[in-house]
Amino acid sequence: VQSSTKSFMSALVGIAIARGDLPDTSATLGELLPHRNIADPQKAAITLENILTMRPGFEWEEDISYWDPRNDAIRVETSDDWVAYLLNKPMVHNQGTTYKYNSTNTQLMSEIVSTATGQALDDYADQLLFKPIGIEKYFWKDAPEGFKDVAGGLYFTPQDFARFALLY
Repeated sequence: VQSSTKSFMSALVGIAIARGDLPDTSATLGELLPHRNIADPQKAAITLENILTMRPGFEWEEDISYWDPRNDAIRVETSDDWVAYLLNKPMVHNQGTTYKYNSTNTQLMSEIVSTATGQALDDYADQLLFKPIGIEKYFWKDAPEGFKDVAGGLYFTPQDFARFALLY
């Protein structure tokens, strides 16, 4: 169920936009994560839309075995700051041009929503998504930088996954 966390995260981004907690999907990383001081103008210009659709343009290798030490999804988990790890990767495509599955790409969204709302992501989710659809028990682990792990760190019962599926 690892990557199903990504679907919950995208729903929370949609909720945040609908509530006005986030601007629309044309907002950029530079605007959404000002505390990161993203010096590379190409990276600062990456839009929320391209983060949501996994088309930001970062060099990323996740198409090989998760047992392979070259897999970035495994390598990032040994770092102290997953977002910094991603932001330090070179750009190899213009944003919006190439889809590349990237588990850490969604970690940007965790930090974006928490930064915009001033709330821990699990508190925001509990109030605006989980409780309204009847999800009461869950576990959401933290990433090392202090934001919730949205690459795959959310755990529910099968019945609660069904509640989310029925929402859609």
